[in-house]
Amino acid sequence: MDKQTEQILEKITTGRRLLLKDYPEFGMTSLNLKIILDENCDVGWTDGIHIGFNPTWVIQAPKEHLIFLWGHECLHVMLLHPFRIGNRDRELFNIAGDYVINSMLTTHGISPIPDCLYDYDYRGKTTEEVYYLLDYKKKKEEKDKGNHGGGNRDARQKMIGEVRPVPGTPDEVKKTEQEQKIRNTISIQASKQWGSLSKELLRQIGILTEPKVSWQTILRNYMDNLTRDDYSWRRLDPMYMDMELLVPTLWDETISEIAVFADSSGSINNEDLDQFNAEFNACLSILPDTIVHYISCDSKNRVVGNYHSKEGYIKLEVKGGGGTDFRPPFAMVEERDWNPKVVIYLTDLECDRFPKEPDYPVLWVQVRNSPHAQKPPFGDVIQIY
Repeated sequence: MDKQTEQILEKITTGRRLLLKDYPEFGMTSLNLKIILDENCDVGWTDGIHIGFNPTWVIQAPKEHLIFLWGHECLHVMLLHPFRIGNRDRELFNIAGDYVINSMLTTHGISPIPDCLYDYDYRGKTTEEVYYLLDYKKKKEEKDKGNHGGGNRDARQKMIGEVRPVPGTPDEVKKTEQEQKIRNTISIQASKQWGSLSKELLRQIGILTEPKVSWQTILRNYMDNLTRDDYSWRRLDPMYMDMELLVPTLWDETISEIAVFADSSGSINNEDLDQFNAEFNACLSILPDTIVHYISCDSKNRVVGNYHSKEGYIKLEVKGGGGTDFRPPFAMVEERDWNPKVVIYLTDLECDRFPKEPDYPVLWVQVRNSPHAQKPPFGDVIQIY
């Protein structure tokens, strides 16, 4: 890739990283969106699967504006705007969504992009409520002005992130929506304990995410996504090469290694392990050629095993009963030069001895609610209680 494209993408991913530093709840959604460089859009867009950036705008934008745009587009997706347009006026629904989202972001102290759509009167309202108010105002102004049209907003204000239809067949769109609801569920769970997003925002996301999905569905979806949602620079999208743009493309890759760690400090009982074990083995059915590294650890690594998904049912066991330290199993991954696509850690999170963030995803499976649970400094958390 040319140096300028590399710099643009680095600036985009830096904006995402700065957003997640203070608002980790955006992690599941932002990391799932596939970055597209699109010179034909004004600023940015999302269709629930991709996130587009105008490269010229990115070059000129300060980091604060990229942080805001990332949050803006993530909320469009988390609030399911690409799935909720229905038969409504698409532009007006987009405007309504912008008013709601920009109000939420500024309330959380995220510096807005100048002249983005904002109106104090729309704070706390849903997108449908704002859409109704805008639609009523538009029709009234058109009538009052003899059908010549009327303004819905300050002429200086503009949309900064377009919402586009979700690509795919109706069944594919429905599946994409369900997957996003699962990501929303993980974000809500994490935010209740450690997040920064307001209760009102979580309430709106939660209402849209109903019915709640089970932890088993979350785990299965998480592992399934890892088998196919690898967005890599190793293969470039030929469609964009015709426009002299180098952008990454989706490609399939079977997970070759995963690691499972179990907290054996006394927190995990046989019932917890059996419950997790059953679903974990069901997940392995979608990974037909996978090495599983297993470690049971309290303050030290007590049980170490290597299995293959072709062996059939894998029976995990725990040994220990001492204090808790999350660092030893991660250290063993480095020592033995394992290359897991994901680490799944079964624990109650009653420990603050975390390692440095690794360069692979970590999913913390929390077995019970505890006032002594600590917030992991990295990774995603799902709860099975």
